[in-house]
Amino acid sequence: MPEPVQIRLPYDDDDDRDFAAKFIDGDATDSAGNTINGDNVRYSEPVSLIGPGVTPTGPAEPPTGCNHMNPALIGKTGPGARATGLAPGYTAEAYAADMAQWRRSGGGRSMSEQEMAIRIAKQNIGNSFPRG
Repeated sequence: MPEPVQIRLPYDDDDDRDFAAKFIDGDATDSAGNTINGDNVRYSEPVSLIGPGVTPTGPAEPPTGCNHMNPALIGKTGPGARATGLAPGYTAEAYAADMAQWRRSGGGRSMSEQEMAIRIAKQNIGNSFPRG
């Protein structure tokens, strides 16, 4: 069996081991000034390399799926407002009536009808622009 090949990195492994031991003991900081216990010698809070961290205040908001959005784009909240996901003035009853009418009219194409339409469109494109 051949001997395993040892790869030598261009830096001294002993320096890394020394730093790791000092960091674990709390005697060294990373390049942003953080210690292993989360303190920072340069700032009052731990930081990342992109800047000081922000400490959250108060209880976290429950996730709604819209927390990341600009509130002006969401609209008003409350009964009958966009909290239901509907446009202003469009009630849940009106939505249900419109959906019932859409279903009675046959709704949209089924998945197989959509697939067939795509195949026909591709075939028409291929016939119109044959590969030479």
